[in-house]
Amino acid sequence: LTRRGLSRRLDGHRGSGGAQGGVHRQPQQGAGVQLELAQALARQCHQAGIMGARRDLGEEDVLPADEAVAAEETAEEDDSADDTAAPAPGEKAPIRLGEGDRVLLIGDSMMQSLAPHIQRELLARHHIKSINRGKPSSGLRFPGYYNWPENLASQLEENPDVRLIIVLLGANDPQDTPDPANPKRYMHFGTPEWEAYYRGEIRKILQTAAARGAQTLWIGPPLMKAGRYSKKVTYLDQLIAEEVENAQQHYQNTNRLFAKADGSYTAFLADERGKTVAVRKGDGIHFTGAGEKILTSRILEHINP
Repeated sequence: LTRRGLSRRLDGHRGSGGAQGGVHRQPQQGAGVQLELAQALARQCHQAGIMGARRDLGEEDVLPADEAVAAEETAEEDDSADDTAAPAPGEKAPIRLGEGDRVLLIGDSMMQSLAPHIQRELLARHHIKSINRGKPSSGLRFPGYYNWPENLASQLEENPDVRLIIVLLGANDPQDTPDPANPKRYMHFGTPEWEAYYRGEIRKILQTAAARGAQTLWIGPPLMKAGRYSKKVTYLDQLIAEEVENAQQHYQNTNRLFAKADGSYTAFLADERGKTVAVRKGDGIHFTGAGEKILTSRILEHINP
Protein backbone atom coordinates (compact mmCIF):
# COMPACT_ATOMS: atom_id res chain seq x y z
CA LEU A 1 0.00 0.00 0.00
CA THR A 2 1.68 3.26 -1.15
CA ARG A 3 1.56 6.59 0.62
CA ARG A 4 -0.45 8.07 -2.27
CA GLY A 5 -2.88 5.16 -2.10
CA LEU A 6 -3.37 5.69 1.61
CA SER A 7 -4.00 9.39 1.02
CA ARG A 8 -6.72 8.60 -1.45
CA ARG A 9 -8.27 6.04 0.87
CA LEU A 10 -8.25 8.51 3.77
CA ASP A 11 -9.75 11.19 1.51
CA GLY A 12 -12.57 8.83 0.68
CA HIS A 13 -13.32 8.24 4.36
CA ARG A 14 -13.61 11.99 4.94
CA GLY A 15 -16.13 12.51 2.17
CA SER A 16 -16.03 14.07 -1.24
CA GLY A 17 -14.98 17.56 -0.11
CA GLY A 18 -11.68 18.20 -1.89
CA ALA A 19 -10.67 21.09 0.39
CA GLN A 20 -10.93 18.79 3.43
CA GLY A 21 -9.13 15.86 1.85
CA GLY A 22 -6.25 17.63 0.05
CA VAL A 23 -2.85 16.71 1.45
CA HIS A 24 -1.19 19.91 0.02
CA ARG A 25 -3.92 22.55 0.76
CA GLN A 26 -3.33 23.73 4.29
CA PRO A 27 -0.44 23.06 6.69
CA GLN A 28 -2.66 22.07 9.61
CA GLN A 29 -4.76 19.74 7.54
CA GLY A 30 -1.57 18.36 6.00
CA ALA A 31 -0.16 17.57 9.44
CA GLY A 32 -3.36 15.78 10.38
CA VAL A 33 -3.23 13.69 7.26
CA GLN A 34 0.43 12.87 7.90
CA LEU A 35 -0.53 11.64 11.37
CA GLU A 36 -3.34 9.50 9.95
CA LEU A 37 -0.97 8.21 7.28
CA ALA A 38 1.55 7.23 9.91
CA GLN A 39 -1.08 5.42 11.96
CA ALA A 40 -2.51 3.66 8.93
CA LEU A 41 0.92 2.63 7.74
CA ALA A 42 1.82 1.38 11.19
CA ARG A 43 -1.32 -0.77 11.23
CA GLN A 44 -0.60 -2.01 7.72
CA CYS A 45 2.98 -2.85 8.68
CA HIS A 46 1.89 -4.72 11.80
CA GLN A 47 -0.72 -6.75 9.93
CA ALA A 48 1.43 -7.67 6.91
CA GLY A 49 4.80 -7.83 8.63
CA ILE A 50 6.36 -5.51 6.05
CA MET A 51 8.84 -3.12 7.58
CA GLY A 52 9.56 -1.19 4.42
CA ALA A 53 6.42 0.93 4.87
CA ARG A 54 7.85 2.35 8.08
CA ARG A 55 10.99 3.42 6.27
CA ASP A 56 8.81 5.58 3.99
CA LEU A 57 7.95 7.68 7.05
CA GLY A 58 11.51 7.75 8.38
CA GLU A 59 10.99 5.07 11.04
CA GLU A 60 13.58 2.41 11.81
CA ASP A 61 12.92 -1.26 11.03
CA VAL A 62 12.76 -2.20 14.72
CA LEU A 63 9.79 -3.80 16.43
CA PRO A 64 8.67 -2.35 19.75
CA ALA A 65 10.10 -4.33 22.64
CA ASP A 66 6.82 -6.10 23.50
CA GLU A 67 6.24 -7.09 19.86
CA ALA A 68 9.84 -8.32 19.48
CA VAL A 69 9.54 -10.58 22.55
CA ALA A 70 6.24 -11.95 21.28
CA ALA A 71 7.77 -12.64 17.87
CA GLU A 72 10.72 -14.49 19.42
CA GLU A 73 8.41 -16.59 21.58
CA THR A 74 6.27 -17.44 18.56
CA ALA A 75 9.35 -18.47 16.56
CA GLU A 76 10.55 -20.70 19.41
CA GLU A 77 7.12 -22.33 19.64
CA ASP A 78 7.08 -22.89 15.88
CA ASP A 79 10.53 -24.50 15.95
CA SER A 80 9.48 -26.76 18.79
CA ALA A 81 6.33 -27.74 16.96
CA ASP A 82 8.31 -28.66 13.84
CA ASP A 83 10.33 -31.24 15.78
CA THR A 84 7.26 -33.25 16.72
CA ALA A 85 4.85 -32.34 13.94
CA ALA A 86 3.09 -35.20 12.20
CA PRO A 87 4.10 -35.72 8.57
CA ALA A 88 1.92 -34.04 5.99
CA PRO A 89 -0.36 -36.26 3.90
CA GLY A 90 1.70 -38.06 1.28
CA GLU A 91 4.93 -37.85 3.29
CA LYS A 92 6.62 -40.78 5.03
CA ALA A 93 7.01 -40.57 8.78
CA PRO A 94 10.61 -40.44 10.01
CA ILE A 95 11.90 -43.50 11.82
CA ARG A 96 12.04 -42.60 15.51
CA LEU A 97 12.76 -45.40 17.96
CA GLY A 98 13.18 -45.51 21.71
CA GLU A 99 15.04 -47.90 23.99
CA GLY A 100 11.89 -49.97 24.52
CA ASP A 101 11.40 -50.54 20.80
CA ARG A 102 12.89 -53.43 18.86
CA VAL A 103 13.99 -53.93 15.26
CA LEU A 104 13.42 -57.09 13.21
CA LEU A 105 15.85 -57.84 10.39
CA ILE A 106 14.60 -60.20 7.68
CA GLY A 107 15.92 -61.40 4.35
CA ASP A 108 18.17 -63.89 2.60
CA SER A 109 21.80 -64.83 3.25
CA MET A 110 22.90 -61.27 2.46
CA MET A 111 20.82 -60.02 5.38
CA GLN A 112 21.92 -62.86 7.61
CA SER A 113 25.50 -61.66 7.22
CA LEU A 114 24.71 -57.93 7.30
CA ALA A 115 22.41 -58.02 10.33
CA PRO A 116 25.06 -58.39 13.08
CA HIS A 117 26.70 -55.13 11.98
CA ILE A 118 23.36 -53.29 12.12
CA GLN A 119 22.53 -54.90 15.47
CA ARG A 120 25.79 -53.75 17.05
CA GLU A 121 25.30 -50.19 15.88
CA LEU A 122 21.66 -50.05 16.97
CA LEU A 123 22.67 -51.12 20.46
CA ALA A 124 25.72 -48.85 20.66
CA ARG A 125 24.11 -45.71 19.27
CA HIS A 126 20.50 -45.98 20.40
CA HIS A 127 20.40 -48.78 23.03
CA ILE A 128 17.92 -50.62 20.81
CA LYS A 129 17.77 -54.41 20.74
CA SER A 130 17.08 -56.29 17.52
CA ILE A 131 16.38 -59.72 16.06
CA ASN A 132 18.18 -61.34 13.10
CA ARG A 133 15.88 -63.60 11.08
CA GLY A 134 17.86 -63.89 7.86
CA LYS A 135 17.04 -67.07 5.90
CA PRO A 136 19.57 -68.28 3.28
CA SER A 137 18.21 -68.99 -0.23
CA SER A 138 14.89 -67.31 0.60
CA GLY A 139 13.00 -64.73 -1.42
CA LEU A 140 9.53 -63.71 -2.49
CA ARG A 141 9.15 -65.78 -5.67
CA PHE A 142 8.88 -69.24 -4.10
CA PRO A 143 6.69 -69.32 -0.96
CA GLY A 144 6.72 -73.10 -1.06
CA TYR A 145 10.28 -72.94 0.29
CA TYR A 146 9.82 -70.02 2.69
CA ASN A 147 6.75 -67.83 2.87
CA TRP A 148 8.03 -64.46 4.05
CA PRO A 149 4.67 -62.68 4.52
CA GLU A 150 3.38 -65.51 6.72
CA ASN A 151 6.62 -65.85 8.67
CA LEU A 152 6.80 -62.09 9.17
CA ALA A 153 3.29 -62.09 10.62
CA SER A 154 4.32 -64.82 13.06
CA GLN A 155 7.49 -62.98 14.05
CA LEU A 156 5.59 -59.77 14.74
CA GLU A 157 2.96 -61.67 16.70
CA GLU A 158 5.70 -63.16 18.91
CA ASN A 159 7.51 -59.81 19.25
CA PRO A 160 4.88 -57.06 19.66
CA ASP A 161 7.53 -54.49 20.63
CA VAL A 162 9.00 -54.48 17.10
CA ARG A 163 8.55 -51.01 15.62
CA LEU A 164 10.77 -51.36 12.57
CA ILE A 165 11.54 -54.15 10.12
CA ILE A 166 14.62 -53.94 7.91
CA VAL A 167 14.38 -56.05 4.76
CA LEU A 168 16.96 -57.25 2.23
CA LEU A 169 15.50 -59.60 -0.37
CA GLY A 170 15.70 -60.09 -4.12
CA ALA A 171 18.99 -61.81 -4.90
CA ASN A 172 17.23 -65.20 -5.20
CA ASP A 173 14.19 -63.97 -7.09
CA PRO A 174 15.14 -63.55 -10.78
CA GLN A 175 13.49 -66.88 -11.67
CA ASP A 176 10.18 -68.26 -12.87
CA THR A 177 7.54 -68.51 -10.17
CA PRO A 178 4.87 -71.15 -9.50
CA ASP A 179 1.39 -69.89 -10.29
CA PRO A 180 -0.48 -69.74 -6.95
CA ALA A 181 -3.68 -70.79 -8.74
CA ASN A 182 -1.95 -73.74 -10.43
CA PRO A 183 1.36 -74.72 -8.80
CA LYS A 184 2.25 -77.04 -11.69
CA ARG A 185 2.30 -74.03 -14.00
CA TYR A 186 5.10 -71.47 -13.80
CA MET A 187 4.87 -67.75 -14.52
CA HIS A 188 7.89 -66.61 -16.52
CA PHE A 189 10.21 -64.06 -14.94
CA GLY A 190 9.57 -60.48 -16.07
CA THR A 191 6.19 -61.09 -17.71
CA PRO A 192 3.27 -58.87 -16.68
CA GLU A 193 1.67 -61.65 -14.63
CA TRP A 194 4.98 -62.40 -12.93
CA GLU A 195 5.49 -58.72 -12.10
CA ALA A 196 1.95 -58.41 -10.75
CA TYR A 197 2.58 -61.40 -8.50
CA TYR A 198 5.93 -60.07 -7.26
CA ARG A 199 4.58 -56.62 -6.54
CA GLY A 200 1.81 -58.27 -4.55
CA GLU A 201 4.35 -60.11 -2.39
CA ILE A 202 6.23 -56.87 -1.71
CA ARG A 203 2.97 -55.22 -0.67
CA LYS A 204 2.16 -58.12 1.66
CA ILE A 205 5.40 -57.49 3.55
CA LEU A 206 4.72 -53.76 3.81
CA GLN A 207 1.08 -54.22 4.81
CA THR A 208 1.85 -56.93 7.37
CA ALA A 209 4.34 -54.64 9.11
CA ALA A 210 2.05 -51.60 8.99
CA ALA A 211 -0.91 -53.57 10.37
CA ARG A 212 1.14 -54.29 13.49
CA GLY A 213 2.41 -50.77 13.95
CA ALA A 214 5.88 -51.31 12.47
CA GLN A 215 7.61 -49.20 9.86
CA THR A 216 9.66 -50.71 7.05
CA LEU A 217 13.16 -49.89 5.86
CA TRP A 218 13.82 -51.89 2.69
CA ILE A 219 17.35 -52.29 1.36
CA GLY A 220 17.35 -52.76 -2.39
CA PRO A 221 19.50 -55.60 -3.79
CA PRO A 222 22.84 -54.40 -5.20
CA LEU A 223 24.41 -54.63 -8.63
CA MET A 224 25.86 -58.06 -9.36
CA LYS A 225 29.08 -58.96 -11.15
CA ALA A 226 27.40 -61.11 -13.83
CA GLY A 227 25.81 -58.74 -16.36
CA ARG A 228 22.57 -60.60 -17.18
CA TYR A 229 21.95 -61.45 -13.55
CA SER A 230 22.60 -57.84 -12.53
CA LYS A 231 20.04 -56.53 -15.04
CA LYS A 232 17.41 -58.84 -13.60
CA VAL A 233 18.20 -57.81 -10.04
CA THR A 234 18.12 -54.14 -11.05
CA TYR A 235 14.64 -54.72 -12.46
CA LEU A 236 13.54 -56.19 -9.13
CA ASP A 237 15.12 -53.27 -7.30
CA GLN A 238 12.96 -50.87 -9.31
CA LEU A 239 9.80 -52.78 -8.39
CA ILE A 240 10.77 -52.76 -4.73
CA ALA A 241 11.58 -49.05 -4.73
CA GLU A 242 8.25 -48.17 -6.34
CA GLU A 243 6.15 -50.25 -3.95
CA VAL A 244 8.01 -48.99 -0.88
CA GLU A 245 7.56 -45.40 -2.04
CA ASN A 246 3.85 -45.98 -2.71
CA ALA A 247 3.49 -47.30 0.84
CA GLN A 248 5.30 -44.22 2.20
CA GLN A 249 7.97 -46.37 3.78
CA HIS A 250 11.75 -46.12 3.66
CA TYR A 251 14.05 -47.44 0.94
CA GLN A 252 17.85 -47.63 0.74
CA ASN A 253 19.37 -47.91 -2.72
CA THR A 254 22.56 -49.97 -2.96
CA ASN A 255 23.08 -49.83 -6.73
CA ARG A 256 24.48 -46.31 -6.54
CA LEU A 257 26.23 -46.90 -3.23
CA PHE A 258 28.21 -49.91 -4.50
CA ALA A 259 29.08 -48.75 -7.99
CA LYS A 260 31.74 -46.92 -9.96
CA ALA A 261 31.23 -43.30 -10.99
CA ASP A 262 29.72 -44.52 -14.28
CA GLY A 263 27.18 -46.69 -12.43
CA SER A 264 28.81 -50.04 -13.19
CA TYR A 265 29.63 -52.85 -10.79
CA THR A 266 32.73 -52.59 -8.63
CA ALA A 267 34.23 -54.84 -5.99
CA PHE A 268 36.28 -52.02 -4.40
CA LEU A 269 35.41 -48.73 -2.71
CA ALA A 270 37.05 -46.25 -0.37
CA ASP A 271 36.15 -46.70 3.29
CA GLU A 272 35.58 -43.90 5.83
CA ARG A 273 39.35 -43.32 6.05
CA GLY A 274 39.71 -43.07 2.29
CA LYS A 275 41.45 -46.44 2.03
CA THR A 276 40.44 -48.67 -0.91
CA VAL A 277 38.89 -51.87 0.39
CA ALA A 278 37.12 -54.89 -1.10
CA VAL A 279 33.37 -54.49 -0.59
CA ARG A 280 32.13 -57.54 -2.52
CA LYS A 281 33.17 -61.17 -2.19
CA GLY A 282 34.61 -63.26 -5.00
CA ASP A 283 31.19 -64.62 -5.97
CA GLY A 284 30.21 -61.14 -7.17
CA ILE A 285 27.05 -61.28 -5.04
CA HIS A 286 27.64 -61.01 -1.31
CA PHE A 287 29.20 -58.12 0.60
CA THR A 288 32.49 -58.39 2.44
CA GLY A 289 32.69 -57.27 6.06
CA ALA A 290 33.99 -53.89 4.92
CA GLY A 291 31.09 -53.53 2.50
CA GLU A 292 28.61 -54.44 5.22
CA LYS A 293 30.06 -51.73 7.46
CA ILE A 294 29.63 -49.14 4.71
CA LEU A 295 26.03 -50.21 4.18
CA THR A 296 25.35 -50.27 7.92
CA SER A 297 26.46 -46.65 8.25
CA ARG A 298 24.02 -45.66 5.54
CA ILE A 299 21.19 -47.66 7.12
CA LEU A 300 21.69 -46.04 10.53
CA GLU A 301 21.26 -42.60 8.93
CA HIS A 302 17.57 -43.43 8.51
CA ILE A 303 17.02 -44.10 12.23
CA ASN A 304 16.42 -41.28 14.70
CA PRO A 305 17.69 -38.67 12.23
